Amino acid sequence: MADFKEYVENLPDYNVFEDNPTPEPPIQDIPRKRRVRKRRDINSRSPLDYNDGFGIYVERKTRGHDYLTVFWFPILILWLEFSLRIGCGEDFGFNSILYTGAFSMVFACVFTVICTFGGRVFNLVLSNFFTIVLTMWFVIQLLYHSAHNTFMRVSEFTDLDWDKLFSGIGDKIGIFIVMFVPFLFSIIIGWKVFTFRRIRIPAKISLILVAVLLHLSAATMVSLSKNNPYIDTSYNLYNKEFKINESADRFGILTTQRLDITDMFTKK
Repeated sequence: MADFKEYVENLPDYNVFEDNPTPEPPIQDIPRKRRVRKRRDINSRSPLDYNDGFGIYVERKTRGHDYLTVFWFPILILWLEFSLRIGCGEDFGFNSILYTGAFSMVFACVFTVICTFGGRVFNLVLSNFFTIVLTMWFVIQLLYHSAHNTFMRVSEFTDLDWDKLFSGIGDKIGIFIVMFVPFLFSIIIGWKVFTFRRIRIPAKISLILVAVLLHLSAATMVSLSKNNPYIDTSYNLYNKEFKINESADRFGILTTQRLDITDMFTKK
């Protein structure tokens, strides 16, 4: 025991903290922090959003859904147009399908641009509003045609006999349900698929240019029948004499309503 005490007393002075003042901690595997895009200002988008190069800001977990948004109104309008044709027994000729498709895409582009100005929730509510308005208008035209064997003019809307209109719904119940399929889809799961996020000005301008080109192309095709001796040519129906049944059969109901409004103002 005495030898151990003597050994301890004869040990040299050694200060661990002076000889190694900043001991390094053991090396550990630290996970890298996720790189987050810095917000530009207080009203900027979520840090998870990024510009995909086409002016659309998308969340990483919903990437691609914004592209599907562009197809919602084309699908909706074509669905309603051709459902109405089936329900009313209208023509499915080549010219009718071509003109209806081209002019319908013009309306679809316009509705898409309108529904991408605000935030996601506002745009979803607005798109559902336009969806139900379009659906109800086509349903009214279906029931009106069933009751009167003709389509309704815009000026006749205030004088509608609603009891008579909906009394014949049983005869068209199948196509009536079919017309509501897009709206039900939009309410139930559409908000998960069609995000309707805000798109930047270049993307909006692109959609407007597409609408203008489609309209000019369709109008040019219509003008090709200008010298046709047949009285109900596409040119005459589009530019001269308005006939609602023939126009709906040739151009679709939305374009027919536009021509109807134009006819109301030009005749006054």
